[in-house]
Amino acid sequence: QFKWRLEPHLYALTSVAYSLLVLALSYYYLVVAVIGLKGVLLAYMISGFCCSIFCVYKLRKELFVLPSLVVFKKLLAFSIPLVPASLSIWLMQSLDRVMLSSLNGLVEVGTFSIAAKFANIGLLAITAIQSALTPLIYKHHTEHDTPDKIASILSIYLTMCLIIILGAFLFSDNLVDIFVSGDFGQVAIVICVLVPAILFNGLYIFFPGLYIFKKTKSIMWLSIFSTILNVIFNGLLIPSYGAIGAAIATLLSSSMYVALIYHFSSKLYPCPYKFRGFISWLVAMLLLIILFTFFDGLIMPFVTKVMIFILLFSVIVYTRHQFELKTIIKKKEA
Repeated sequence: QFKWRLEPHLYALTSVAYSLLVLALSYYYLVVAVIGLKGVLLAYMISGFCCSIFCVYKLRKELFVLPSLVVFKKLLAFSIPLVPASLSIWLMQSLDRVMLSSLNGLVEVGTFSIAAKFANIGLLAITAIQSALTPLIYKHHTEHDTPDKIASILSIYLTMCLIIILGAFLFSDNLVDIFVSGDFGQVAIVICVLVPAILFNGLYIFFPGLYIFKKTKSIMWLSIFSTILNVIFNGLLIPSYGAIGAAIATLLSSSMYVALIYHFSSKLYPCPYKFRGFISWLVAMLLLIILFTFFDGLIMPFVTKVMIFILLFSVIVYTRHQFELKTIIKKKEA
């Protein structure tokens, strides 16, 4: 609720306080009191209770109001279709492991699960941007310059996606060597495919038309359609390619979902998006990932990878944001 009230300081304070309380109480119950798992559960319960009391006090004017049947009906009409939509997304994220287990065995499930743990680091970027951007869009969507601002932020996000995908391509095998033991040789390849899938799935927050105009039924049907596509792709790819096939299925279905959201949202709330430069870079990186898959890994010294990363990082930032960089340089010279 603090996010929607545009009070980031209170939101950050509550989040940090909750985390610190959990850490402190867990340490006390595990190390000092030595009561094991019960102590961890107590730490979460006490921390949640304390922070909830603080939040209720700060939000008391909004929480303790007379109920309105009209508002309640509007809330239900908006939110009920999002329940099956969320369920279908959850199924899309879970069924790949079930199908891997039944079609290829537990080794492939382990490969995919380990890769997903690494790839989910990309969720940090999505969560941070979503938390900050969504309340601002809802508050300012009627202002004439909001579409331009959304397009500008999307351009920065896409640049960040390219850099993260580049980092995954270059360094995923090094991460696997450090943190993973055992015969999971394909984990690095699966990471390279899952990272763009996760990042692309977060693009929907930049296409807010369906949400602004309360078209949640459309969102529900698009989510269900994407889940069906995911099952079909998994069924076609997993028998031949295992965990890599499941990752490709996730990438294809996620991309299709975002493309559909973009198509329908842009009709309701058009923004001046610029995808041409991003698509060129993306195609180049996907071709590199395909070569990476073909030759079963990217074998080169770590220092060489770092140099390549710095070089391509500079080229990506300059080619995608040269106008902004030139403007900043001119302001400094002036």
